[in-house]
Amino acid sequence: MTSSSPHGEGSVAHQGDGGGSAGGPRRSPAMWAVLALAVAGILIYLVVDHWPHVLAALPYVGIVALVAMHLFGHGGHGGQGGHGGHGGHGRAPADGPDRT
Repeated sequence: MTSSSPHGEGSVAHQGDGGGSAGGPRRSPAMWAVLALAVAGILIYLVVDHWPHVLAALPYVGIVALVAMHLFGHGGHGGQGGHGGHGGHGRAPADGPDRT
């Protein structure tokens, strides 16, 4: 038997409400501890049992890190009153270097 609601037939309960704020349910410190232990265990397993594979992947990890830092580290180019661009484009040239 389904109950009908004023908004339509057979209302469905929302999953994942969890009583948290609009951003989602809050995680407890115990959850963070379990997550940290799991990540530590995975890292130890990789280092102990798969060290040659970890070393072989380091150049690729570095390349991905450089690309990610470039994309996300600049905070965008322009808009929002940033640093005004690269290399002084669009500015009048100075009279010369300041040698004081």
